[in-house]
Amino acid sequence: MRTDMGRRLSAVVLLCALGAFAGAPEVVSVRVEGQDPDWGLDRLITLRPGGGLDPVEVRRSMQNLYDTGRLEQVEVVEEPAGSGVNIIFKVLPYPEVRKVDLQCVGCPRVQTVLPGTPCTPELLERIEGSISTRL
Repeated sequence: MRTDMGRRLSAVVLLCALGAFAGAPEVVSVRVEGQDPDWGLDRLITLRPGGGLDPVEVRRSMQNLYDTGRLEQVEVVEEPAGSGVNIIFKVLPYPEVRKVDLQCVGCPRVQTVLPGTPCTPELLERIEGSISTRL
């Protein structure tokens, strides 16, 4: 999964760098789509309106979003806006755990997963490991 993210980041940085050589367009607006408003992901975006489209800030912003552990995918979209561009970070959150019913006779310790926890591949591996070691 991280390798795929690295490829996406590399592609975005390359596209932005090519634009920088031709005169980076001005960033008119920046927004995050696909998030729960309570997460406050907007504050993790380091790219700011008013400046040129900076590939370093695009990459840093994407990394900040991935580092939350809540997102399966982050896509950056560039929309023309007059003589500049609008930048949209489209995010796809991991599904969230709603309920876990686990009954295990003779298990000394049950794995606890709280509702609202992002259902990441790492979480599923941790639960699977916890169950298999007790069987």
